[in-house]
Amino acid sequence: MPFYPLIQKNLKSLGGSVIVGERRSKMRKVAIGIILTLSLIGILTSAFNIQLARASGPIYIKADGSVDPPTAPITSIDNITYAFTDNIYDEIIIERSNIVIDAAGYAVEGSGTGNGFTLSSVDNVTIKNADIRDFTYGIYLELAHHNAIFGNTLENNDYDGIALFDSSNNSILENTIRGNSWYGIGLYYSLNNDVYKNLVTNNYVGITLFDSSDNLIVHNNFINNTEQVYSEFSINAWDNGCEGNYWSDYNGTDLNGDGIGDTFVPWLNVDYYPLMSPYVAGDINHDAIVDIFDAIIMSTAFGSTPQVPHWNPHCDLHEDNQIDIFDAIILAGNFGKTWS
Repeated sequence: MPFYPLIQKNLKSLGGSVIVGERRSKMRKVAIGIILTLSLIGILTSAFNIQLARASGPIYIKADGSVDPPTAPITSIDNITYAFTDNIYDEIIIERSNIVIDAAGYAVEGSGTGNGFTLSSVDNVTIKNADIRDFTYGIYLELAHHNAIFGNTLENNDYDGIALFDSSNNSILENTIRGNSWYGIGLYYSLNNDVYKNLVTNNYVGITLFDSSDNLIVHNNFINNTEQVYSEFSINAWDNGCEGNYWSDYNGTDLNGDGIGDTFVPWLNVDYYPLMSPYVAGDINHDAIVDIFDAIIMSTAFGSTPQVPHWNPHCDLHEDNQIDIFDAIILAGNFGKTWS
């Protein structure tokens, strides 16, 4: 065979091997590309589904007791007590009266608009144990009466942590209300509400009242709000007759050592009995700790009523005008607690 054709034949043979190798390499690259593409699609699909879950629209507890949509992480076996089973990233609108909503520590988180909870024209609803943040209003009541807002955290809302409009005989109890852009608590045209034992801190205004009277505001801790209180066209009670609220900017003096400020009162034109230290339930001597000294003070007043000489109103933790076992139970339940 001539030399040139032999070289050509060998080259063809070699080229065939090269071509096969290139094809295999290309196939591997295609396969890897497909796998990466499918993985990316899966990731994007999951993210998309999560986004859909976060923006699916308001959740309703309807007047008939049903939850809409039924896929919302809220359960009830009796249409009276409702419990969260996961965080919620939408507004919750309550249309049913006479129910208890226990968030069990889960979050209700928004995107800067709407209300965490809306209660309009409903009565006897309890909202408790929710972490509510990033809405316009954390909890919004309108024409709503005899409701309880208990043990919640409300933070980073654009307007009010809790807002009551034309609402009466509600209780706002033991909530932590912090870092809201305008008001921690806002009462507007609202009468006969109880606001007590709340921590209200680092809001622009701690509490505002507009044309809202006959409310009781006592045993709250107002700490480091830009403005502690704003009140207009409103006359309210800021003490229980012997104790008021704690104000972090109070700079008066306790002249008799009972833990209650005696100078520069009424503080902020509202509080005649400002506490010298933050309120702690069971802290009878107001030293920010519940200990044996509080128990000793209660023992000396035990069994008394306002009509007897050894009556001590600071021991009336149950606030029923008698020092009895119920007060002792409250003290025991808080024994060892300190302000932190």
